[in-house]
Amino acid sequence: GREIDTAVVVGIGYPDDDIFVTMNRRNLDLTSAALSPAGLVTARRWLQKDTSFGGAETFLKIIETEIQPRVAALLQVDARRQMLWGHSLGGYFALLALFTQPTTFHTVIASDPAIFWDERSVLGFEAAFRQGVSERRFAPRVMLTYMGKGQTPYQALPGASAEELAAVNARVRDAR
Repeated sequence: GREIDTAVVVGIGYPDDDIFVTMNRRNLDLTSAALSPAGLVTARRWLQKDTSFGGAETFLKIIETEIQPRVAALLQVDARRQMLWGHSLGGYFALLALFTQPTTFHTVIASDPAIFWDERSVLGFEAAFRQGVSERRFAPRVMLTYMGKGQTPYQALPGASAEELAAVNARVRDAR
């Protein structure tokens, strides 16, 4: 039989027991600085009014310049085989990292990515990424998962209109 390689799994969390503090920090770290006015209105309706957005670029830089080197100093890792995984807004972040920094991770897994976030702005980076892949400048491995048959889509979100709810549920379509 074939042996499975040793893996190092690094979870990035927030050391606070207050879920609202954690969610605010998560919303900041996982969203792009280019939040559109319409996207901001929608986000403010669904999330806490004092939530900040737009720290994804900084968060990705921290992963690259602080977290990855720290892990490499502690453990034997293969820098050519590093993976990023994220779910929902973390999946959006994973796609944003893939599209804007395609050589940072060997593999990117975006599970049920919140592609709808900020008026689907993450897809604006896709064309340049696709061109780079076709020109063989980089070739990351990508896995995209999404809610499948049998999963219950969102039935309600606080303050969401029917149109907004439909947009959230369009994430399955977007992932496809």
